[in-house]
Amino acid sequence: MSGSDLTTALAQLSVSLTESAAGLGQLAVDVTAVADAIASGSSPEPPKPPVGRYPTDVIPEFTRWTTMTTTGTEGDPDNDFYIGEDVPDVYYVGSDGGVVFDCDPNGVHSGGSKYPRVENRMQSEKPATWNPKSAWSSGGDHRLSAELSIDTSGLSGRKRGNALQIHDGGDDVCQIMKHETNGLGLMHSDGKKWESIDPNYKDGQRFACEIQAVKNKIIVLYNGVKKVEISKTGSGWYWKAGAYVQSGGASSYPEPEGARYRVTIYSLTTTGGAF
Repeated sequence: MSGSDLTTALAQLSVSLTESAAGLGQLAVDVTAVADAIASGSSPEPPKPPVGRYPTDVIPEFTRWTTMTTTGTEGDPDNDFYIGEDVPDVYYVGSDGGVVFDCDPNGVHSGGSKYPRVENRMQSEKPATWNPKSAWSSGGDHRLSAELSIDTSGLSGRKRGNALQIHDGGDDVCQIMKHETNGLGLMHSDGKKWESIDPNYKDGQRFACEIQAVKNKIIVLYNGVKKVEISKTGSGWYWKAGAYVQSGGASSYPEPEGARYRVTIYSLTTTGGAF
């Protein structure tokens, strides 16, 4: 080895040793922080989401969707665009980077339902625009693709909740639902019909879901596999996504204080437009 090669090798070794020492120093700081927390009887703080990350940063689609929450007044919950902001402990980015819809089943609910919700509604074609409201017909081609998880473990009155919906001007058309005995499925026909998707679905399990409303049919793909195909016609349809609990509120399934229903959405896109 020449003198110049030896000099280069020694320089590289010096850089590597310096980087390793820095890494060990940071590790020592982390270990010390954990030890101090344990000694004081507290738990180390959980990881926090990146600073400045809001739901619309994670899912830009939501700049065109309004968010109804469990806060406000009974019969008239807070409902607005939340662009570049969140609602602490209600609608926020979780530590794993997903958008959390954290629904208190004892929160306020709208006049048209007995159940509370933290749920987004596709509102219009442009960001932060209330009118004209999204409305499309079954004869077109509209699709929603999402990656999400559903968690009913924080409920005890009835472990049931919706996560994705097609709605119309008066009522729901169909919902992706976690059911207390039937697992994951598609509920439709005003709650009278159930199409099984995954009877063994576990709370918090992350999955991919695509809903296709194409030429008077609704098709559901679960992790890329077609699980549901039904005929359905109508107009005035629009998308909804979030945590719409099916207990608590003014229902006959009361929930204790502190109960929660959570849906986390990691990605969501739609095609076909708002009309």
